[in-house]
Amino acid sequence: MSYYYVQALARALPGAHVLLEIAITGESGREFDNHVDALVFNDHELVVAEFKVSWAPSHWVHLARDLERLRGPVAKQIRTGFAVRGRRAFIFLGTDCWHRGGADAWKAGTKFGKWILPESMHTSERDYLCVYPDKGRDFDGYYLTWALIPFREMAA
Repeated sequence: MSYYYVQALARALPGAHVLLEIAITGESGREFDNHVDALVFNDHELVVAEFKVSWAPSHWVHLARDLERLRGPVAKQIRTGFAVRGRRAFIFLGTDCWHRGGADAWKAGTKFGKWILPESMHTSERDYLCVYPDKGRDFDGYYLTWALIPFREMAA
């Protein structure tokens, strides 16, 4: 799933460069988290991206933890080790789901069963795309969902 997101981000940014599995330091709260999934950048934009599969409601909570980690210690490291002046910087959180109700809840910030969008993600720009519309016993399509957040901490 992350491959498709990275490809889309790279195509959206003319002349983009992509760095994968960028080493960083710090703790995620779930063990030692020593990387950022992707940095996609050109002369004008920088996107720091994290991806999670989300077949369980707790995975949305893990994305919220990633968001806090990216806003805190990771932002400082990227600012220190990567020239960001003049670039618009963003955090991109990509995930997936197997239910239209989950995708709708992701976009609207509403509840779907036990799936609740964490409060810290409510101000993000969120959307989804159905990439597999088939239905089965435990699914009603396959949806790529994402959130885009201005990386204000990068500008400081």
